[in-house]
Amino acid sequence: KKIIAFLMCICVLTCFFTACDKKSETEETLTLYFIDAEKKNMVTEEIEIPEEKKDNLLAFAVNALISGPQSENCKRAIPEGTALLGIELSENIATVNLSEKFNTGTKIDKLWSRYTLINTLCGIEGVSKTQILVDGNIITSISTGEPLGPMSKDDIVDVLDVINTGLRKELINKMKTGDKKLITDLLGYKDDSAGGIMTTEYIALYRRFT
Repeated sequence: KKIIAFLMCICVLTCFFTACDKKSETEETLTLYFIDAEKKNMVTEEIEIPEEKKDNLLAFAVNALISGPQSENCKRAIPEGTALLGIELSENIATVNLSEKFNTGTKIDKLWSRYTLINTLCGIEGVSKTQILVDGNIITSISTGEPLGPMSKDDIVDVLDVINTGLRKELINKMKTGDKKLITDLLGYKDDSAGGIMTTEYIALYRRFT
């Protein structure tokens, strides 16, 4: 009987640790985009996604951005006091409605807010573009005042292309080296050229798959 009881204990412990291992293997994380303390670079932070938040991941991501980073080396780009009024996903476009507080601060602050929001949401599976609303109204260009439609990570170039030269240079100079080179290169292409319409994200396939 003692041997049987011992073997049963071994089985229970084995099942327990196996379950723990599976849990850690399937643990999902979310990449959030913030800026550094000097507002010069965009930085990322990985956070765990609670099981109860997986069904409403977009709202969880935006609220996490609003709450701010866990690391002292990061700084929130979205103004403190911003509230999420609503968010929905349709045809791979995430439409996020934020309170008026989101659209405050300097021009550079506003661009960083939009840039980090777009990068965070477009990094989530199933989201290719983000439409930003403020109090239900489509957000407008900082320079032209024209409404801005749904934007992807690449579309930040379009945003930069319509703002004045001084502000554009200021923001690019504040970016980290990788982003600075990519955006500077893309800005060098004409809209109707191959470079102007290309994307920096693609899927490569082996020849045998085609």
